Amino acid sequence: MELLNKLKKAVLFKIMLLKRQNSRGCRKKKEVRALTLEEQDAFLRALAGHQLGTAFILALGTGLRRGELLGLHWEDIDLEEGILHVKRNVVYVRGHGIVVQPPKTEKGNRTIPIPKLVLKMLEGHQERLKAEGLYRPDGPVFPSKNGTYMYPDNFERTFRKLRKEAGIDINLHALRHTFATRLLELGEDLKVVQELLGHARIGITADI
Repeated sequence: MELLNKLKKAVLFKIMLLKRQNSRGCRKKKEVRALTLEEQDAFLRALAGHQLGTAFILALGTGLRRGELLGLHWEDIDLEEGILHVKRNVVYVRGHGIVVQPPKTEKGNRTIPIPKLVLKMLEGHQERLKAEGLYRPDGPVFPSKNGTYMYPDNFERTFRKLRKEAGIDINLHALRHTFATRLLELGEDLKVVQELLGHARIGITADI
């Protein structure tokens, strides 16, 4: 009987420990939502004149993921045709640093039209990089100060500062969510939105 009680206590201890570990490791994810039109305007005002303003506006205008933005090369962009090609994804891996990967899904390899306003901003951004000696046709569109791939955490940190200036509480993925939401509000077909976002399944797009 004493042995049985000890076993019960041991099992109970493991269960309680597991619950505590799960509660620490499974924090409730912050719900991703689209910006309201008022929040969108406030965010755009906060971006004015910022050296990475074009990057965040490109995210709003194309729905690119963070890693896709940071992995974008100038040779992936056709400024005359007004399109860009998603070919890679940049991530940070502890112990390895920056790692360049294929797009997140098979449908991640895609071509996306660029809004005219964003095209003009990209042209201006390109000229600035040329003046700073950071432009290379086969180099990143949004490089670090050394001309290499920008660390995702640095990009995220800049975003948090800008959203704070705008007075809005969102995460970076909300820009992608906003892109999709605006298209659906304009009556765009769900299948088209799926293709633009590179979602593997249309159900993911439908949940937006």
